[in-house]
Amino acid sequence: AAWNRAAEEADLEQNIDNMLERIRKERGTGSDFLDLKTGTGGIIEAEFLIQTRQMRARVWQTNWTEAVTALGQAGSLPEPEVRELKQAYQFLRRCESVLRRYENTSASALPVESAQQVLLSRRLGAATWEAFREEYDAARSTIHRIYLRSMKPPTARINAADGVALESKGS
Repeated sequence: AAWNRAAEEADLEQNIDNMLERIRKERGTGSDFLDLKTGTGGIIEAEFLIQTRQMRARVWQTNWTEAVTALGQAGSLPEPEVRELKQAYQFLRRCESVLRRYENTSASALPVESAQQVLLSRRLGAATWEAFREEYDAARSTIHRIYLRSMKPPTARINAADGVALESKGS
């Protein structure tokens, strides 16, 4: 019932975007690039995007991947975006899983130290840190591009276009 009421709100996307920004400020490390979960194009952005699209399309599915498929079938997401989102999100989740496995704790950011970054890239099967980084940047850029298209009014997308590239502090 709450989702159905939310679907009727004209400012649903803006409210969700405001919530995402609050989470970034409260939980972020200060390095958008390292913030796997809260950073631009990160895991939470992908999850908020899909939950919002689910509310608007009145698609109820608790599994993220199945929700994306259902949104594609309902015509709420174009098929190319369905494929891109799944690939990007699954890559970020693999990163999170590898970090958790080796850190034996929850992980929401990439390591700060370059030696640990190289180890992470090797554990994920990348030939080099640079190769990993290309895939990581591409995944996050994909999520953010689709998020902007879906969640922001056209004027906000124009103003935010300069911020799509991910910054890298100390990496």
